[in-house]
Amino acid sequence: MRSISKFSSLLAGLAISSSVAAAQTCLGRPYFSTGPAQVGLTADMGSGIAAYGAEAAAGVNNSFFGSASIAHARYDRGTLTAPQNSKGTRYGATGGYQWSLGGQRRTQFCPLVSGTWGSFNMSSPIALHRSEVSAGGSIGYVHPSNRGVHVVPFAGLAVARITRELRNTNGDQTNIGRDTYLPVTGGVGVHFENSFMLTGQITLPVDLDRADPMLGIRLVVPIGGNRR
Repeated sequence: MRSISKFSSLLAGLAISSSVAAAQTCLGRPYFSTGPAQVGLTADMGSGIAAYGAEAAAGVNNSFFGSASIAHARYDRGTLTAPQNSKGTRYGATGGYQWSLGGQRRTQFCPLVSGTWGSFNMSSPIALHRSEVSAGGSIGYVHPSNRGVHVVPFAGLAVARITRELRNTNGDQTNIGRDTYLPVTGGVGVHFENSFMLTGQITLPVDLDRADPMLGIRLVVPIGGNRR
């Protein structure tokens, strides 16, 4: 397996290896058979919340995969996640395994584990540090098409745990709470043959107070494979 490429805002075209099974369907993304690595741009938006960044992933089709991300987040209103009028850097990592299902292998299921962590500015010299870990799964289906555009609906469910603490520049730390909730996701990927994959998803934070649905958009291409 080749190394993961550096994050880049310049995205190239997408190569495909099959006219039907043309996506990493459990997440609405390209198969790793089209290239051993992927790069992408990310955007997450909600009520008074916005985060923009980049991600990279590597893996083997129908086997293990992993990804890492970085984003600049801004919160115009206070939530349990971050204080009002704060901003900071959010880091993330995800690992999983891909299983193709059915005789035509158009359906795919992936068990997933993920984590995010970041620091958000408050009144100086105090900052809020937030971390989240989750475990769950996602399933998707490639809708066959002979026109070079493939629609890939997907959905997922997980259990997540958020931890928040205040940290002072003098080293003092204060734990201000932990919450467990169920992030439910649903979305669709649109694969433009020999071009790129665009995915959109809604995340519903079930059983989490003061949390609104989030819209996520990803523009993803594989790299390092043989183009056709």
